[in-house]
Formats: sequence, structure tokens, C-alpha cells
Amino acid sequence: MRLGYKHSDTAIGNIDSLPLSADAEKIVQTLADDPFITQRNIGKLYNFNIEYHKTLIEEIRSSDTAQHKILYGGVGTKYWTNTIMPLLKSNTLQSAIEHRWIYPNRVGLYTGLSCMFYCGFCGRNPVAKYENKYAEIGRDFFYQIIDQDPKTDANWKDRFRISGGLEPLTNPYLGDVITYGAQRGYNMQLYTNGNMMTARYLDKHVGMLDLEAVRFSLYGVDEETAYAVTKNRQSFTHVINNIIEYKRRATKTKVGINWIILPGHASDVKKLLDIVNYINEHCVTPIDFVTLREDFSQNIRTISDAERSELMEIFKLIDDFKQRWSTHFDLGYALEPLKYGKNVGSLRMINWDEIVPESFPQVSVAADVKGNVYVYHESGFLDRPGSDRYIIGNIADSSIKTVTQQFVNSGKKIRALPQDVGFLDAFDHVISLLINQARDDVAYGIDWANGPVRIRV
Repeated sequence: MRLGYKHSDTAIGNIDSLPLSADAEKIVQTLADDPFITQRNIGKLYNFNIEYHKTLIEEIRSSDTAQHKILYGGVGTKYWTNTIMPLLKSNTLQSAIEHRWIYPNRVGLYTGLSCMFYCGFCGRNPVAKYENKYAEIGRDFFYQIIDQDPKTDANWKDRFRISGGLEPLTNPYLGDVITYGAQRGYNMQLYTNGNMMTARYLDKHVGMLDLEAVRFSLYGVDEETAYAVTKNRQSFTHVINNIIEYKRRATKTKVGINWIILPGHASDVKKLLDIVNYINEHCVTPIDFVTLREDFSQNIRTISDAERSELMEIFKLIDDFKQRWSTHFDLGYALEPLKYGKNVGSLRMINWDEIVPESFPQVSVAADVKGNVYVYHESGFLDRPGSDRYIIGNIADSSIKTVTQQFVNSGKKIRALPQDVGFLDAFDHVISLLINQARDDVAYGIDWANGPVRIRV
């Protein structure tokens, strides 16, 4: 099952039994709990001089036990296994760190023309919408992107995510784009609010059944709470019925539900389990996966420690739920440790002045119906103030390859402003943290290539 960016096996293999020195153990556990800590800060934390620090690094690199513990032995496991190691193994992350061009690991296809929801945590311009003419223009751009994809890396089949700042289903050619990609070997995946996914819509857009996976976002646990978030009266029961209808028809597609836990609403997760149970009872096979996420928008409110303690108890109910259903639950970076009774706080984020000036199109980009290429997931919102500064080119008479290659090779930097941190989603924050960490490690004297984590290809 493909959830997020995980696409490779991160298992270490045979585990040795050689004991580590006490100081090496300290480094290992620190990295297992905090994948983003710099070697400079580790040295300060334990008062290591650089030469002694390097000998400890060599000890850690030579130990399979240490490698396994870094990946699986701490509260940072989700970061290590879902994102860091897969991108290291694909050479994507190193290319971004070293500012070398490589074809983007992921390309977002932002097919939407408008949106019928007005969610308070969403960064879109609430009055922005593309002219209808861009539906067909965009379709041809997406065909072009698919045709021009080099298919040279091991994970090319998982290249595309259909999502965006506007609702993808509002594009009347969406089904055609999905089928076009699927027929060429791609695992086409869609993120949607599901409002338009009616039986009539499916009758008209048969390409929706060619999806590898679709993730429906729910924004409430009943009519009242859903309306409070979306300001749309059809955003609950109507969407639930659409999910059931799609699940009945799309027997070969992995179907999931995404839920964002907003501050003050931790207890709603129990009601969410009831909703998933209801859907499962009305389908031949159960929902394949549920992704639970903390709000990563730049809201000054976060989930409190009291609510995190409450979530620890609520997440225990998932084990009871799974005794009846095979539905997989993905709790994300910050919520996963709560399952094991550990509170690591909110999602790790950078500040605006820590935004990587060159960005990282080697990792991911997104293209909209105008053919504009954006470097951050949350910057691809039409007419969002300041987002156009993160357009690095257009694929008209060009390509994703040419646009990204020219941008990287030019050495161009985008000067960040305080509000720009809102253009990054949770994944973009993780990549930014890693790039900044790696560059500081080099400056400190311990290059990633000779660092504590041994990359196995």
C-alpha cells in the first residue's frame, strides 16, 4: 500500500550482536528520537570534541545493530522509514543537499479548477478559480508531463499524485488523465474531498475506476461539525454516501480516508472510528486505510499536551477496531509515537528564515492546469498572495525536465518572506529540516556520506 512517500524496503538485514560503547549508544538513541538533530548539536550536547566524535561515528557505521536501532528504536521511526531512507536510497535527497539536478521524485498534478469548500485551515484564495478553458488546456499539459516522464528511476510508477490547492474533481477531464497515466504503467493516486464523486459522476467519468489509490478527506463527524469547517451543507452525509458508492464500484482501487485532528477535537477520533465502521459495514470490502494527521497549517493553536494524552488512550481503540476490520491506520510523523505512549509534541517545522533558498525540485514539484511548475506543495494555489514567486517555470513548449534542470543549474534562489512558511506542507518541512541539517553537518566536519547512518542501496 502506497501512503505518502514510502516506496522502498528500509529493513537492515542481519543484526550483529557487538556491543556499542556508551557514548556511541548516546548518539544512536539521540538520532533514533530526533532525526533532525545536527552533529554539531550532538557534539555540544555530550561535550565531544570533533576527532573523538568521528571515531564514534565510525563505530556506529560499522554496526548493523546501531543502524537498525536508529531507524526503528526511537520516536523518530516514522520520519526515518517513511521519508528519509526511501529518499536517500533513491539519491533524491543527496541531490537536493548538494544542489545537483535529478528528475523530481514526485510530480503533483493539480487538476482542479475551483473548490466548493471553504475550510478555515486551507491556504487557498477563497474566490480564486481557473477559467473553464483551462480544463482542456490542463488535460493536454498533464498528458504531456506523462509522455515526457523519463521512467529511468526505480520508483517511476509512483511518480504522480493528483491533488492541489483546488478540488481535482472539478476538472471534467480528470478521468481521462487518470486513464491516460494508468495505461502507461503509472499508479495514479488521487486526493479529493469527494463531494462530486456521485454515482452519476462515476457513470460519466469511468476513468475514476483506473486509480491505484484514492484518499477522501473528511472534515467533520456529523453534519454540524463538517459544515463548521467547510461551510458546505453537503460535506458530510453526502460525501459518506459517495465513498460507499465508489468503494462498491472500484474493487481494484485502494480506498482511504484522511482526517485532520484540529485543536480541541481529539475526542472526535472516536466518532471517526464509528464512521469508518459504518462505511465498512456497507461495503463488500472494508476501507483500505485511514490517515490521521495533525494540522500543519500556521495556526498558532496546536493540539495540547492534555489532548495528546487523550489521544494515547483513543489510539488504543484502533487495536480493538482492527480485530474486526483489516483497515490500516497511518498516524503520521508526530502522532505515531502517541500510539506507544510517547508525546513528542507537534509536527517538526522550520521557521520562515530557515526556508531553503534553492528549494528542492529534485524531490517534488507540482504543475497546474496552466502548465506552471511550483516548488512547494502549498504554493500551488491560484492567486494565493506571494505564491507566484515559487513558480519556477512553465512547461508550454518545454518539460518538467527542462524547467527543473534550468532552475537548479541557474543557482537561482528565492528570497523567503515571513508568510512563505505557509507554502510548505508537512513533507516540505521535513525535507527542509534534513537539507539544513546535512549542510550544517558538512560545515561541522561530518559529511552525510561519512555520517552515522549507513545508506544501503
